[in-house]
Amino acid sequence: MPPSRRTSLADLDHALLLVRKLWNLPGVRRFLGERLDTTIEFDHYRALNALGRAGGGMSVGELARVLHVDSSTASRLVDRMEGRRYIYRAEDAEDRRRSTVNLSAAGWTALATLRSVRIEALGDITRDWRAVDIADLAALLTRLNETARQFYVEENEATHDG
Repeated sequence: MPPSRRTSLADLDHALLLVRKLWNLPGVRRFLGERLDTTIEFDHYRALNALGRAGGGMSVGELARVLHVDSSTASRLVDRMEGRRYIYRAEDAEDRRRSTVNLSAAGWTALATLRSVRIEALGDITRDWRAVDIADLAALLTRLNETARQFYVEENEATHDG
């Protein structure tokens, strides 16, 4: 007999808790530490990744929306990353009152290195998996994230419109 929806949801919740901790497992941290010159905070990686995927400058507000944090949190994150020279601020070409956050050469290098090392770690972890299983998991997790994001965006908009 297939598991109930509630049992499946409980299993998913447990799996997501485990995945959240994946990058902090001692063996994984050792693997990463041996391959990285410096430790980069998870929030820095998230921001570098968001900026890299955008391919161009973003305002602090846009970055906050992409990372699902408030503007003050994004602003502090940008300040810390600017201090590490991963990013720089530039005047927006279309609106001179606005500045954009852009990846510096060091930021692009850090992003490429982190991506490469994390992909290598995932390759080791999933060495016995078929490529289609990895693709399915990635697609399902992306779908879960997008659905959750949309659900809470709609809920937040309804709360603020009322």
